[in-house]
Order: sequence, then C-alpha cells, then structure tokens
Amino acid sequence: MRKEILECILVFTVALSGVVSLVNIAIPPARTTLKHSPNISFGLTCEEGSFVLTPVPPASDGDSCEFLDNTIHVPSLEAKNCGYTCPDPAVVLPSKAMKDMKKMKVLQAVNSTLYHVCKIQGGTEDGGTQQKCFRKNLNKTRKAENMPRSFIIHNLILPLTGATQIGGEISVINYTMSKVAITSFECTNGVVPKKVTIPKITLEEAPRFEKDKASVSCHFHCLAQLPHKNACVKRPMSVEHNVALSFWFFVTINTLGKLLIGLSYTLFEVAVLAILKEYGYDYGLQRIYGSIGGMVFAPLSGLAIDYLGKGGHYSDYQ
Repeated sequence: MRKEILECILVFTVALSGVVSLVNIAIPPARTTLKHSPNISFGLTCEEGSFVLTPVPPASDGDSCEFLDNTIHVPSLEAKNCGYTCPDPAVVLPSKAMKDMKKMKVLQAVNSTLYHVCKIQGGTEDGGTQQKCFRKNLNKTRKAENMPRSFIIHNLILPLTGATQIGGEISVINYTMSKVAITSFECTNGVVPKKVTIPKITLEEAPRFEKDKASVSCHFHCLAQLPHKNACVKRPMSVEHNVALSFWFFVTINTLGKLLIGLSYTLFEVAVLAILKEYGYDYGLQRIYGSIGGMVFAPLSGLAIDYLGKGGHYSDYQ
C-alpha cells in the first residue's frame, strides 16, 4: 500500500514539475526586440515642374517613420518601376475573372504605334481596381524601344519639416540628372509625358478584348526608397515592458520548478530503492534506474520549451 502511494506522489510531482517548466513560456517578456524596415518607400511624381515624393503609408509599425525636422541632402535616389498610375481601371474585367487575373499583365493597344502594358495590382480603391500601365515606343516609330523603367536623380534637397507618412508630400527643391535622364525624365523638359490618356478596354467572359469608348487619364509615377536612418528620427531597438513583473514571475516559477524537480528526483531515488529491494539491491540496476529519468526526460523538456517558445523575438531573464 505504501509503495502504491509513493508511486502516485512521484507521478504527480513529475507531471507538475513539467507543467511548471512549460509555464516559463507564459512569462511576459521584459523587453521586445523590434523589427524595422531599413528603408522608407515613396511614390515619385512630377508636379508643377518639380519632382514630388509622396510617402507610402506604413503597412506595419516596422515601416513607420517620424521625419526629421530639417532639410536634408540626398546624394542619389533611384526611381524604379516607372509607369502611369490610373485612378480608374484602364482594363475592365468581369467579376468572375478578377480572382484568377490579379497578377496578370494585359497588353492594351492604344493606336498603331503606341502600346501600354497594364499590371492589375489586385487592390481596390473607391470600388475600382488599382492598375499601373507601362508605356512603350515613345518615339512614335515601330522600333521596339521600351520606356525605361528606372532612372537616377542626384543631389536632391528635401525639406522634411512637417512631413508625414499619411497624406504628406515632399517637394524636391533642387536636383541634378544625367544628360540621358534629362532627355527622357526631366520634370520640365523631358519627352516622357507627365500624363497620358488611355482608351478603356473591357475583357468579356469570352477570351477577347473590346475597346471601350471611354478613356482614362493616367499620371507618371515611380517608386523610390530612402534609408530610414537618413530621413527619420532614430528608432528604439527594443521596447521595455514591465521589467519588475517579468523578473518576479521568472524568480517564482524558476524556484518552484527547481523545488518540484528536486522533490521528484528524491522520490524517484526512493522508488528505485524500493524496486531494487525486490531484486536484492543490485547496484547495476540501481545506476540504470536512477539515471534514466534525467537522461531521457530532461532533454525532452528542454526541446519542448525551445519549440513552443520559438519565433517570439523577445528576451527575458533566462
């Protein structure tokens, strides 16, 4: 009878010590390591004879930026993915085909010499599909010369005072460009039009295109990025939470866990001796039974804690 009671107590303490060890995962972190984007994204447009940078609204806290309260000098800025954004869809799709065609590029004929490739981006704004069209054959010949998708602006002067990521615009005060870039993209004298009118095309349920009588006005637009450290106030690398709460939780759970593990190990030794009594106190069996618990279950508990706590991106007192 005494042996059965001892075994029940041993099982209970072993199970409880395992649960207490796993409770370490529930300790609120003392500090959280933040994930930040190294760059800030902008839309680049041409307004009133000068380039304008429009900050892209942050998708997460890691993309947020508090702009510096001064004017900065940017040695060079690469404008990429240049094309024409259309407030209204240039290519109209039936609702049934929208799900399967969000990432499709549709070739749209404008006239015998000008063509546009419109990328259906899949988002919606005011009920319409967001699209960006890329123009070809700008010299109005039949040569297969495409509009360059990128160019570089040098020596930009950007006034950041009062700029915000939502609804804000930053006008470029001064800049320089290479001769090739000036010929095509310079905001005042470049041959690339700042605005184009594209006839709508409707894609019917059948795989064919029909030109709509209506047209869409699309505006020149590029994407650009600035290093966060050059344009924004320095961000904290970590956020400190309730340190005292985390500390005392850890001390309490760690102390309780060690007490239960010590009690379980003592009861385990007692149970081993009780079992060995039936076998004449064989020393070899005593060593095997006395070590097997720690050798097997301690590593398994550690692996369970590591696995369940993976991906938290936090640090504590452990």
